[in-house]
Amino acid sequence: MSKRPRWRKDEEVLLRQLIEAGNSYATISHQLDRTYNSVRQKCRLMKISSIADRKPRLSSVDAPPRTPTYDEYLRLEGDWLIVADTHCPCTHWITASRAALVARKYLDNPRLIIAGDLMNFDMFSRFAKRVPLPALKQELDAARYAFELWSKTFSEKILILGNHDYRWMRAMDGVFEADTFIELIQTLINDRDTKISTYSYLDIDTAAGTWRVTHMPEYSKLPLSKARFLGHRLKDKHLALAHQHHATVGLDESGTCSLVDIPALVDSDRLAYVGLDDSTKPQMKRGFLMIRGGYPYLFAEGLTDWDFWL
Repeated sequence: MSKRPRWRKDEEVLLRQLIEAGNSYATISHQLDRTYNSVRQKCRLMKISSIADRKPRLSSVDAPPRTPTYDEYLRLEGDWLIVADTHCPCTHWITASRAALVARKYLDNPRLIIAGDLMNFDMFSRFAKRVPLPALKQELDAARYAFELWSKTFSEKILILGNHDYRWMRAMDGVFEADTFIELIQTLINDRDTKISTYSYLDIDTAAGTWRVTHMPEYSKLPLSKARFLGHRLKDKHLALAHQHHATVGLDESGTCSLVDIPALVDSDRLAYVGLDDSTKPQMKRGFLMIRGGYPYLFAEGLTDWDFWL
């Protein structure tokens, strides 16, 4: 049996504060992730005692109930090819193929991140359906085709979820637990090897610092504006944002962290909500992102000379 690590000085200070605030040994053991006996013995050594345990109990509850802490998002390492906003079945398949070709040519171990919105899930949309939209079977067939295509290149595939993916979860209204939902997606796309996270973000540790890849469902017409706002909260991290459908690379105000709006893999001409109305929003940009050696390489229509790279 492995021994618990020694009490650190900051833990001792926190223990004293919790005791003085009136917490019981049981409550403190939950908060510090130590055993009840360990907490009680440490208090004896420090010559402090719990007021809560000395007084008669007014309740049968020894400690507050445990609630989850949402910090179990994926932490990855190394080089990755990142696609986003695939929106099956409205995917631009030439760009999807180019993503595989670039990764095969420039990454020693090609690995893929799908940064949200794999499928449209139009059947769960709350928007008015003015024209017949692709059926769920078409979306699933397109997603299976995409993973079959990418499996020929990428040794590892990671999927995080975006706002379109959450349409299904919202429709299920909590019927499935997260693990069950993940298994359902793996079954539907016919790819058990793909790792799926119910978080909309992940981190990549690289030689040039940590990258946060996120599908943040907040839109701005101004490229990189959401990345700059997020950068104020996630200090000292490079940021790569999906959902914006822009294609932009820049630096934060400090000049030390990279900011990227990841272009979409969707063919916007196939999206009804785009094609049926005029809009003042910027034209959706099409492309993908490669993180190599910790540095961003943005590939997008109108910006990339494909003959040079491929």
